[in-house]
Amino acid sequence: MTPRPPRKTARQLRADAYEDEWRALRNRSGRPKAARQKARALRPQECIRMLEEASRRTGDPRFVQALEAIKSYGFDKEPARTMSRVQREMFGSEDDGYLTQINYLHTRGKVEDGGRRRLSVREACEAVVAESGYPAPSFKAAVDRLRKRYMAR
Repeated sequence: MTPRPPRKTARQLRADAYEDEWRALRNRSGRPKAARQKARALRPQECIRMLEEASRRTGDPRFVQALEAIKSYGFDKEPARTMSRVQREMFGSEDDGYLTQINYLHTRGKVEDGGRRRLSVREACEAVVAESGYPAPSFKAAVDRLRKRYMAR
């Protein structure tokens, strides 16, 4: 007798479908490979040096104002950390939209077969990650990150 493959529950099948959808969304790109490569990032110190040089050579007050803004917000010292802080203060967390979707699916449910089926927090996270292509190294990592952030709210 050959052993039967392990049975999967409906929940496990849905989770697999969500993961397949996420992978398809992450791998789909109409751009050529060369266009998908990241451009070299401009370092903050290079940007400051370029603004100082432009200000010195042209005498344009807009370059001086740009330098003053960079220094007043603290981008000259720890630019990545400062940028994240300012972005959170101005626009909220980058995951707020995802967390709102998870909350809706968990409390109100997902429309299926003419009715609504309320999802568990984990399944709501899986659905949001699959439909949005949430950036993460793996599907499981994306689901775990959003689930932890949702539970911490």
